[in-house]
Amino acid sequence: MADNPAIHQYRVPLRWSDFDRYGHVMNANYVEIAQEARLAYKEAYFDPAGMEDFAAFVRKLDLDFRKPIEPEGNSVLLVESQVVEVGNSSFVTRQEIKDKHGRIACVVETVSVAVDMDTQMPRPLTEEEREVMRLESTLAKAADKAEAESGSGPSARGVQADSLGDEISYDDEISYGDEVDYGDEVGYGDEVDYGDEIGYDD
Repeated sequence: MADNPAIHQYRVPLRWSDFDRYGHVMNANYVEIAQEARLAYKEAYFDPAGMEDFAAFVRKLDLDFRKPIEPEGNSVLLVESQVVEVGNSSFVTRQEIKDKHGRIACVVETVSVAVDMDTQMPRPLTEEEREVMRLESTLAKAADKAEAESGSGPSARGVQADSLGDEISYDDEISYGDEVDYGDEVGYGDEVDYGDEIGYDD
C-alpha cells in the first residue's frame, strides 16, 4: 500500500451528527466523507501540477456498504482513494472508507466527467490530467513526497493520513467505458446531447 503513491490517504474526523438513531454512521454521510477525500486528492495531486482549475462533475455514485461504523473508538475514518479507470472525458475513482481497525466499512466508486467551467460542458481529458491520474504517475510520486516532507494537507474536516499496513485488493472486473451511456442519462439541459458532441469512450 505505502509503495503505491497513486493511492491517496486522508483522515476524516467524525461528528456527532454523522451518526443515526441506531448509533451507526448514516449511509448518506458516506457520500460527504468520500467527496471530501476526493477534493483532498485533487488538491494533493492536481494543484501542485499547476491544475488548480481542474473541474469534474459527478456522473454516477455506487456505494457498497460492508459493515456499520459505531461511535465508540471511531472518531476518525481513513479514506483511501485511487483513480482506477480513465476514459476520454470521464474517470472512475474507487475509495475505501475504513474504521479504526483498518477494516473496510464502505467502498465508493464514482464516475466523474471533466467539465469546461466557462461553457459548463463536458470536455476531453488532457494528456497532463491523464498523467496525474496514472497509477505510477511521476507527478503523484512527487506530490506524495512533498506532502510527507511538509506534513501538510488541505482539510475541511480531515487531514492527510500516514500509511496503514493493510494491502487493498481492487476489483479487476470493474470496467465503466462502454456500458455507461453518458448522452442519454445525463440531463444538464434538454438541448444538450453529450453523447454526440463529446463521444465518451468510443
